[in-house]
Amino acid sequence: MSESHTVILSEEDVPGAKLPTPNVEEHTNVVLKRWLACRGLRVSGKRAELIARCKNCIAAGKAGEIDVSVDQGKWYQRKLREQNIENEDPSSQQENSGSWSGLVPEAVPQVFNYGNIYQWLVESLPSFDTTEKPLRRGSQYVQSGYVGQIYYKRDSSTVYFKGVVLASMRNEKYTVTVTLSVNSGAVKAASCHCKASSLNRCSHVAALLIFLHEKPSCTSLPCAWKKGSKRRNPSALHEASYTSYKVVRNDVINFDPRPPGSKVSREDLNAFKSSLSFANANTGTVSMWETLLTYQYLDYELSSERLLTLKDLKLILLHDLTPEGCWPVMIEGTKSQADCAGWFQERSRRITASVAHEAVKIWKAISEQGVTDGIRQRVLKLLRKHIWGLDAVSTYYMQHGSSMEKQAREDYASITNAKVSESGLWVDPAVPELACSPDGLVFDTSSDDPDGLLEIKVLKVFQKSAPEDVAAQYANGSISTKDLAGQCFTINDKGEIKLRESHAYYYQIQFQMGITGREWCDFVLWSPKGQPNVQRIWRDNAFVKDMFKSCRNLWKSAFAYEIFEMRAPRGLKPFIVV
Repeated sequence: MSESHTVILSEEDVPGAKLPTPNVEEHTNVVLKRWLACRGLRVSGKRAELIARCKNCIAAGKAGEIDVSVDQGKWYQRKLREQNIENEDPSSQQENSGSWSGLVPEAVPQVFNYGNIYQWLVESLPSFDTTEKPLRRGSQYVQSGYVGQIYYKRDSSTVYFKGVVLASMRNEKYTVTVTLSVNSGAVKAASCHCKASSLNRCSHVAALLIFLHEKPSCTSLPCAWKKGSKRRNPSALHEASYTSYKVVRNDVINFDPRPPGSKVSREDLNAFKSSLSFANANTGTVSMWETLLTYQYLDYELSSERLLTLKDLKLILLHDLTPEGCWPVMIEGTKSQADCAGWFQERSRRITASVAHEAVKIWKAISEQGVTDGIRQRVLKLLRKHIWGLDAVSTYYMQHGSSMEKQAREDYASITNAKVSESGLWVDPAVPELACSPDGLVFDTSSDDPDGLLEIKVLKVFQKSAPEDVAAQYANGSISTKDLAGQCFTINDKGEIKLRESHAYYYQIQFQMGITGREWCDFVLWSPKGQPNVQRIWRDNAFVKDMFKSCRNLWKSAFAYEIFEMRAPRGLKPFIVV
């Protein structure tokens, strides 16, 4: 359909779109359902619901809005022909535009973007009830590998594409064609031979457009459904890994319709923000634009000379982080932890117990996959939060847990008769790039090894029920295993609450014992409704050794360089030197 024409259906154009009399209640259910269907409204329900639905539509002033897709777009196409408006079929022009070639990334116009797809599938239709179902289904086709055999040809102003899209039931194939403007990236025409393609905006057309938007790197893609089955290598479930489909966020809200020559440059944007800050400096106010705009920094490569300098600086930093002596020590002035500026400064330059689990997962991914864009993004997120204190999340339950930590320590000491003292940031000279901050130091005279640690967690699940009550509810079936799937603990056949060894808290506790040299840590799940659950966890030396190795490798490969380069606060992905 030409972009310069808009056809709107009226009640006179579609049979059954107009009620014979103004009184809705006088008509049969068949008449009411047809009237609702012509407006894209739900037609199921009892008679009273149908009448109410019709009346609500009339009262809202929507009675004159006829759905262009009614009867598969038959009446819409008929009105197009009556008004002599051409519904463009790309095949008519493709025949005289040269030979087809296998798809290459350069074939897709550089200006083609998600906004063009959205405009063709959703906004270009003169319907007020059009949904984004074709977009959703089209994305599913692409994710499932149902799009293949893509070819293209072009002339001076237009590029034509055709491809094969497998039907959702995998028993039929549809040939889809689309025509794009070279200059604007706009969708000029599309066609498909499925039953839902009267408007040329079916999910198969959406699939081809979305596929082209992702610009595959291969020169020609075969049918995914003609490939043989993948080789299966049975292995233990805990060793299995599954990759999920990652969609690059590119919503229509980010679509910039301006041509390249009219867009604001990075330099002009930065100058504008600087001028705003300077103008408001004397008044002490902050304008709306200052909160919305951020400085944009130009990315750069890490030169070999700079890398050598950074390696020297890394050695100096490592020396500065190493405390005197041979034994683990608590850094002076960090006992108040989050209430102390020195605590933040000391921990920001080291990998700490709270991020050990994520650090291990990232280094494992680097070892298996290499340094990919996805891994750089994960490291960027970790560095922004841990080193620079950006993007911090503080929920109600996190704040509540911190406020109840003192009470939890007192309750633990009361039921165990152990002596508990507060702790600051601990560092082991053998691994100075690592650190931890236990919730408490424990001296338990009833134990053969009296020196231990304390780690307290205040979980949402225990705010209304004590741990022993939750265990009882699990035993009698009131709480299922599925209900506890997202928790850090499991409940065994004896009714004992145990920390999952795959959870981040287990990594945190083992990390703390490895740094401080303690052999055990009491893991406390505190509740205001009853006695806390106390589980004594012993140090696993092999586990600690592997964890420390991964964390130290990540620190040397990414953390140390970030401290000097400061890329994360500028929105630049960090350097990872393996």
